Amino acid sequence: MPREPIAAVPLHARPGALDAFSAELRAALASDDRTTLVRLLALGGDAAAPVLSATRSVDVFLAPESYAPSAPALAALRDAARGRALGLAWTSESLALEGRLRGFEALRDDPELAGRVDALLDGAGVPWFLRRAGGSFGTLSAAEREALASGMADLDDPPPELVALGEALSELSGDVLCHDGLAPKV
Repeated sequence: MPREPIAAVPLHARPGALDAFSAELRAALASDDRTTLVRLLALGGDAAAPVLSATRSVDVFLAPESYAPSAPALAALRDAARGRALGLAWTSESLALEGRLRGFEALRDDPELAGRVDALLDGAGVPWFLRRAGGSFGTLSAAEREALASGMADLDDPPPELVALGEALSELSGDVLCHDGLAPKV
């Protein structure tokens, strides 16, 4: 399956929304409240059946995405999180962006910049339900985002993908979540 370009998504667009969504999801799973889960994820028909019929509803979300009965519920969970708590800020058109971030020597030679880039790609700070096997995603606080944007602006002769990302990061405000699988639905 081809990977989607990395998308940087500002969390500040709906302050606290991802934390609120996570708390509501956690409560519904902990109490095995299937009605709330079905409503929260906008599940209907055949997609709701595994959640409603499982021994424990949480089991559906612990299975891998390759397990057919769980796949629709896991996709609905990401869609619900995206709809309620995330707003798209920027998407790279270049499939080379991740490679540039991981391999541009001037960026990798600066330990602070390299650490911030790694934070965008290593999964830290991303809720379990937004993590996908083989994906690249991570978060930066507002201060880390600003420092990375500033550092990228100071690089000598960076590739166009890095220039575009640096400019996008500098135009944002607040925290940022970077994810290669949360591009908007077409």
